[in-house]
Amino acid sequence: MTGRSSNITILLGFFLILILLAMLTWLSLSSMEQNSEHIEKIVNEQREMRNIFIMRDSAQRRALVLLRMTTTEDEFELDDFNQDFSNQAGIFIGARDRLLMHLNEDEQQIWNETREYVADGSRVQKETATLIQGHHHEKAIAKIHNDVIPIQDKVMAGMTRMLDQQNLQLSDELKATTEQNKNAYLATVVMGSIAVIIGIIAMIYVLWHSSRTEQLLLRQQKKAEQANQSKSNFLSNMSHEIRTPLTAIIGYSEILSLDGADLDKNKKVVASILRNGRHLLQLVNDVLDISKIEANSFEVESITVHPVEILSELDSIFFAKAASKNIQFKINYKYPVPKYIKSDPTRLKQILINLCSNAIKFTEQGEVVVDVSADLKKSEICFDVIDQGIGMKPDIIDRIFLPFVQADSSTTRKYGGTGLGLAISNELAEKMGGRIVCESIVNQGTRFTLSLPIGELDVAVIDNQAQLEKNDSEVSADEIYKLSGRVLLAEDNPDNQKLISMFINKTGADVTIVNNGEEAVKKALLNNYDLILMDMQMPVLDGLEAVKKLRYSGYLKPIVMLTANVVEKNRQICLEAGADDFLSKPIETSMFFRVLNKYLFKSSVDIVAENQKALMESDSYKKIAKEFIAHIPTQIDLLQKAIEREDWAEIEKVSHSLKGMGGSFGYARITELAGEVNTKSNEKQADITRKAISELADYCKTLS
Repeated sequence: MTGRSSNITILLGFFLILILLAMLTWLSLSSMEQNSEHIEKIVNEQREMRNIFIMRDSAQRRALVLLRMTTTEDEFELDDFNQDFSNQAGIFIGARDRLLMHLNEDEQQIWNETREYVADGSRVQKETATLIQGHHHEKAIAKIHNDVIPIQDKVMAGMTRMLDQQNLQLSDELKATTEQNKNAYLATVVMGSIAVIIGIIAMIYVLWHSSRTEQLLLRQQKKAEQANQSKSNFLSNMSHEIRTPLTAIIGYSEILSLDGADLDKNKKVVASILRNGRHLLQLVNDVLDISKIEANSFEVESITVHPVEILSELDSIFFAKAASKNIQFKINYKYPVPKYIKSDPTRLKQILINLCSNAIKFTEQGEVVVDVSADLKKSEICFDVIDQGIGMKPDIIDRIFLPFVQADSSTTRKYGGTGLGLAISNELAEKMGGRIVCESIVNQGTRFTLSLPIGELDVAVIDNQAQLEKNDSEVSADEIYKLSGRVLLAEDNPDNQKLISMFINKTGADVTIVNNGEEAVKKALLNNYDLILMDMQMPVLDGLEAVKKLRYSGYLKPIVMLTANVVEKNRQICLEAGADDFLSKPIETSMFFRVLNKYLFKSSVDIVAENQKALMESDSYKKIAKEFIAHIPTQIDLLQKAIEREDWAEIEKVSHSLKGMGGSFGYARITELAGEVNTKSNEKQADITRKAISELADYCKTLS
């Protein structure tokens, strides 16, 4: 009873400390947010002041140029002055336009009063310039003194008033920031002092209590050592026992998610169960792997492996994930590299996925590169996974391959994870006869080198890029097989309908086309399809809602989503909605036919086409591509009309469609430019979006 009371007292003390720390954190975040708002206002005000100074300077320089023009008869020098005169007008207008975007009510009033003088000044300056060009210097000088300078003084006075208004606002913001920081500092000192006092009291109590339990710990130490010897066997058995009910939990949760009863009330709970259940399953798999390794019961295969095929799959897995973080993912081959090796393909892929996942996770900008090389004399292949991330200190590198260990506690808090991945990868590499070596520099990046034996094979090598591409086509399932099955294609764009239908028909499978999600739901529930290809964005009912309706109605057949928004977030949204897979647009034929092979039936071993390149050179493909080009002027016209009425929804819809189609027909530049229009339309800035549409239109004119 005494021990229980002591534990409660300790927990209470630490609970109070946590509350105070939480309050300090909240106070700090609140203060930072308010300071950020003040700083943003200050920056905006400084920007406006800078624009005003630019306007004043250009206006003064323009008047000065007029005076200097009256003093020269040299035609070349006069041309230079005229050019400077025009340039200063452009500088003034640019600064004025930037200024007008951010004026408040008081500043707008001052500007309204000054604008008439600005217009008059521009007019009389042009008239004066005309007189000078006609060599009426005396009239020009008189006009400068009688008209230009007086109006210029009024413009300068208005600008000065705007500067005074900006200085007043800047002073107010600085005062507010200072006062906020002062209050936050006082509150932090008070709460921090209380937390320190409570912490000292708790520490003294813990030390006193620990002295009473020291003897008990010594007696239990021997038992703990005996228990540790049986840890691996226990974990192995426990993992199997956990997996069985866990599988049932996930299964029943999926069934519950398909049940229409109390859907609005329970769907968030069900989604949470599924998400956490799958995460827990992955953790259990990691624990099972590490326990098997420690129990020395882990076995690896030694079969013929195609490294290029595994690396191709790696690229398809991590390209979109890296792009979602605005970093690059690349695979570089340093020739020659072996065409085949003797190893375990599943475990090799597991190691590389873990290394690449970590590299992308810890990299915020730059790139992640996988360098592939070989030392044929040593009969060894190397995979270098190089990132430009946070890096590690030398003392941390010594610990990263231990189970349940990460770099430090801050890494766990920020990036998550269990610390099992590298331990498992290192053990797997050793089981496969290889090794993993780590090199790292703090704030510069990390390099993990996986070295594996090539094995007892007659080494066939790839010497150049052309051989690599040939080998890739041979092993990456690029062949188009004869398939059977029924496919439902939900796609609202006619060009995409024709292209995707042609791909499906080429395999021998049947395809039914619908134009929106509502039609897809009706067709799917009334007919027996082997696969549904569902566009993410469609009219009437979009793809996500259609998938949810189908799953809630008990539809269990595979559904693959199609979208031009290739980011990891969209992939996750599609999977959570109930989709089985995810394909990006523009259509990548290699991935598309792999999906068909995965979900349809091979009616024979016959190959319809040796590779997709042959399909792209077919008359049917060229005909569809020609029709796509013919439709582009209509799409451009829709965009140009939409920007004039600032119909952002229409711009987003049309640009999204072009973005998804361009690359599918071999016009990657259309996808790039349409993507730029799509991005700018989300910002709802007419001038920038209009410019992006103009660039797209200019490029498309070159295709006709």
